[in-house]
Amino acid sequence: MEKEYIIAMIGIGGTIIGTVVGFLSTILYESIKEKRATKSALQSAINEIKFVTITNNYPIALNKLRVLIIKHADTINNKELTAYFRKWLCDPMIEKGQAVSNIYRDEQNEKMLSDLSQIKL
Repeated sequence: MEKEYIIAMIGIGGTIIGTVVGFLSTILYESIKEKRATKSALQSAINEIKFVTITNNYPIALNKLRVLIIKHADTINNKELTAYFRKWLCDPMIEKGQAVSNIYRDEQNEKMLSDLSQIKL
């Protein structure tokens, strides 16, 4: 009788351990998947800013990055991105997200793009 009891306990323990491991691995997988999706979206927004050809469209592209940073602020731990946000994305003209002529002078545009290229995700 003891042998069957021990085998049953091992079976129950194995089932519980398998369930817990499966649950934790699912949580870990979803977390990694979400971080990758966030990083991909941020990189896409950064690339869009880099490839703006009409300077009037910078506020539109910058606002997209701003919205993404705000949306994912709880998962982003990037000091460079936070500094960029504070320096370039808090302007009220950026927050409107509309095309505006001459929001920055040429040297400011170059500095903004230079700062953007310093961000490592």
